Amino acid sequence: MQYLSEFEVLAQPIVPGAGIPPGGKVPFVAQGYFCLLSRLPDDDKGDVDVVLTFHPTPAFPASTGVLTTDPLIADFQDENGTTQLNLDFTNSISVPVSSGKTVLFGLQPNIANVGIFAPAGQFGVRGYVTIDVVQKGQARETYELAAAPEIRASFFTIDPANPVVDLDNTPDIAYCLPVRDGGRVTITKGKVAEKSSRRETVAVG
Repeated sequence: MQYLSEFEVLAQPIVPGAGIPPGGKVPFVAQGYFCLLSRLPDDDKGDVDVVLTFHPTPAFPASTGVLTTDPLIADFQDENGTTQLNLDFTNSISVPVSSGKTVLFGLQPNIANVGIFAPAGQFGVRGYVTIDVVQKGQARETYELAAAPEIRASFFTIDPANPVVDLDNTPDIAYCLPVRDGGRVTITKGKVAEKSSRRETVAVG
């Protein structure tokens, strides 16, 4: 298991309620965490489950130390571009990746659940993500991966009396999160090693 990046998933007002005039709309942000995962080509033709585990900070509002499905959506696009939903997400997810292929994982607020726009339903959680692999009986001992995590956020306004999101006129931003060594990691039988710019392998687990 290895540290990958920080994360922050939000469905919250940008301006505190006390700063909104009576009858005014509330500026809102829905922010998710995404990660592009690639498995570098090797001679193992089977899938390997890449495991992303989220470690939330319990002190953060709305976080109990465990991420729950409601109000989150966890999904990934497999190597064929087909979206797979995981609606039983808690703190970790296993994403199958075959040799030389790339998948995209996402964890984001479920804005179809209008309850998250109510004061009691607003959601925010932050912490860090670790990465590992689960071998499915393959003989191969070492897997090289590339991971590119990023934050994507959408901004809109909400009428408290009619909380409907207009996705056709929603400004969005996306930015990559910093990762060590460009996100390239080598994982060996439960141990994690990283390749430096000098192409050395250093075991850290």
